[in-house]
This record gives sequence, C-alpha cells and structure tokens, in this order.
Amino acid sequence: MEYAGYLAGLGAVLMSLVAVPFLFMMLLRSHKIPECFSCGAMKVRQSRTTGSWESFCSTFLIQPYRCEGCQRRFHAFLPFSGASQPKSN
Repeated sequence: MEYAGYLAGLGAVLMSLVAVPFLFMMLLRSHKIPECFSCGAMKVRQSRTTGSWESFCSTFLIQPYRCEGCQRRFHAFLPFSGASQPKSN
C-alpha cells in the first residue's frame, strides 16, 4: 500500500512538470492572437477540434488555432483571443 502512494505522488509530480510549461506557453500565445507567435502573420484563425483530448480541453476554454501563413497549429485560451471562428462546410 505504501508503494501505491509513492507512485501516485510521483505521477502527480510528473503531470505537473508537463502541465505547467504547457499552460505557461498557452498564456503567452493567447496574448498575441490574432498575430501568429511563430511567423508574425495576422492570419490566425480558430481551428476545428480533433480527437477526444482537444474536446476535453475545450471545456476549459482551450481552443486550437492555426496560422494561415505558416500553417503552424497551436492552442490558446479562448477568452483572450480575437480570431475568427472556423468555417463550416
């Protein structure tokens, strides 16, 4: 039982080591939308969610975006963005 508690603690530390830099980069990228953080183009649009992970993140207002200039895809917080919505077919 002591071993399971140790593994749970280690898992929590590893998750936080991954999550904190991801959230920090997302905040930095969110600040400059609609400007692409990679190439500087003013052609950023909201992208469609793909997969269950992005659907889960969208409940926390984390949305995928794509630059139409360099085609780079990234994630940002929705409330800070001014990018347009994805086009429906």
